[in-house]
Amino acid sequence: FKEDTVEHIINKLKGMDNDFSIKTLETLAKLSPTSLKVTMEGIKRGAAMQTIGEALQMEFRMVQTFMRPGSDFYEGIRAVLIDKDHSPQWKPKT
Repeated sequence: FKEDTVEHIINKLKGMDNDFSIKTLETLAKLSPTSLKVTMEGIKRGAAMQTIGEALQMEFRMVQTFMRPGSDFYEGIRAVLIDKDHSPQWKPKT
């Protein structure tokens, strides 16, 4: 995608009417909004890094943050594996 934000990507997909856009929107709707936005920022920053070491260090820091207690990671685990309600309560919701 050439769009620079998650919101722009979603809007672009909503304007398309094909299997790819429909399936992609369904997938994105299930994911943590925070994780989507942080991942997008990581992709942007990673593209500007000069070495694999820099990229790995950034990704390590991202993972450490995602793994903090009370994070969306744990909420996703609860919703899919523990309660199996498949209804995660993301914080924030958007």
